[in-house]
Amino acid sequence: MGDRTLGLLLFLPVPLALFLFTRFPLGPGPSLALGIGLVLSHRFYARPFALDRAARRCLWCGRSAGHDSPRIAVHEPGGVTSWRACGPAHANQAASFFAWMDQWRRAVQAGILGSLLAYLAMTLARLTSPSLPWSLGDAVAVFQAGVALTVLPVGWIAILGSGALAWQSASDAFPGAYPVSCGHHGRSLAVPVGRPRVADHGGRSFHDTAPAHFLTSQA
Repeated sequence: MGDRTLGLLLFLPVPLALFLFTRFPLGPGPSLALGIGLVLSHRFYARPFALDRAARRCLWCGRSAGHDSPRIAVHEPGGVTSWRACGPAHANQAASFFAWMDQWRRAVQAGILGSLLAYLAMTLARLTSPSLPWSLGDAVAVFQAGVALTVLPVGWIAILGSGALAWQSASDAFPGAYPVSCGHHGRSLAVPVGRPRVADHGGRSFHDTAPAHFLTSQA
């Protein structure tokens, strides 16, 4: 079984948990318990799988990435992790995505976690007190609306908005790794090694105003 197929299989608990949360195929109580279990346990097998293949698998699309492909150094709260991209386009998109996500991380956290907590509170309250003035369907609608309003802008804007990488010249594109900082000391910015500038769609450079944490990992 290929890495991409296995990665897809390991991703399936995510839509399965959403199915359990919104359709209650086993009944409200068992479906909710199983869904929570899937959510809490997913990182314990999905993350080791991803880290074990980080040097040969594109962080952005999951395709194979060779030893001469662009490297992405991600500075996470737990330390630096090294990943690969299958080419310049996906390295650029991944770096831009991380930069955008860091800029809006509080809103994304509030949108997803807030929606989940509201859903769980409404659902558990309704199960324990059937006389409450909302239904399980209302709880599901709140959850779906909150997640959709949070996730859709991420998919549409994250790789297109401010934080997209601009290069001085093509020869500067991959002198080393794309350093990407995620939550390091509460700030992060995606910038390339070399002579980078981070620009928005208006072409304005933020190189002098935005803090950058440079790494020097070489491919």
